[in-house]
Amino acid sequence: MVKDEKFSINKNDIKVIASLLVIFVTTCAALLYLANRADITAEDDGTAAEGSMAGRNGSAADDSMTDRDGDGKQRHYYAAQQPSVKLSHFDPNTADSTQLLALGLQPWQVRNIYRYRAAGGVYRRPQDFARLYGLSAHKYKQLLPYIRIAPEYSMTASEYVSRNSPARQTTSDAWQQEKAIASSSSKTTSAATDKIYGTAPSSVSPRNRKLSPGEHVSLNGADTTALMRVPGIGRWYARSIVRYGERLGGYVSVDQLMEIEDFPADALPYIKLGKATPRKLNVNSASLAVLRKHPYINYYQAKAITDYRRLYGKITDINVLATCSDFTERDLMRIAPYIEY
Repeated sequence: MVKDEKFSINKNDIKVIASLLVIFVTTCAALLYLANRADITAEDDGTAAEGSMAGRNGSAADDSMTDRDGDGKQRHYYAAQQPSVKLSHFDPNTADSTQLLALGLQPWQVRNIYRYRAAGGVYRRPQDFARLYGLSAHKYKQLLPYIRIAPEYSMTASEYVSRNSPARQTTSDAWQQEKAIASSSSKTTSAATDKIYGTAPSSVSPRNRKLSPGEHVSLNGADTTALMRVPGIGRWYARSIVRYGERLGGYVSVDQLMEIEDFPADALPYIKLGKATPRKLNVNSASLAVLRKHPYINYYQAKAITDYRRLYGKITDINVLATCSDFTERDLMRIAPYIEY
């Protein structure tokens, strides 16, 4: 018997406790072993059952996959079928998503096509389809023989080819002949109308009559109505002349009209400058936003002016701007009449 100050345990009790611990550990080990054996047997039985089912149903086993959860239950999942590529003729301007996906394009590529068309984009030639973002060269070469552009979309491309073809000169000559015939017919019809209704060329309002050689309009003083009397100047050019003059602050030379896009040079002999009193732009007080609005001053030049004022102070003459690398000699000549200090 073991004695202690606080308690005492009988030797027989110690043997009983030790025996119980041994039995407990042994039982746990046996249970774990049996559980593992049961899982292995169940898996073998499941595999055999699946093999038997596959034998009875033929290809049914190929279309599904079997998985086992932690609770030992089997789950059957059907494999997702990848869409097969079916190449067929298509128009990228009108094809829907189903047709585009069937061609093997990715969903995000189809979305890019839809966005391009929604923004007003048009595929005018089969080669334009190569611009699709993310389209590989291999896929483009595969789809190119199947692209068909409808006539209403390819008209501009056809005209482009026609203009650059060797036969263009012949076509152009024929068109000029047709134009001459139509003009002659129009004059004959006009003369006949004048005869019937008693109208004569002299009855045309002087404000609407085109200028004759030797007649002129004042560029800085003419409105759109007066400018439209210049041969070759219609409503659009007349408005463009007035708007550009307002942006400049007035014209200082008739040659400035050639800065308007596609302006007809044949109209220049009918235009005189008139009184030139350009509106001045103070380079020492104007803000960057005001400076860059002038047609002759871009953003970098306007920023160079404001930076110089901030670092060195007032600009005294145009020679100061000549020290800035953003201004060329031609730039300085153009802006000289429009700035003050």
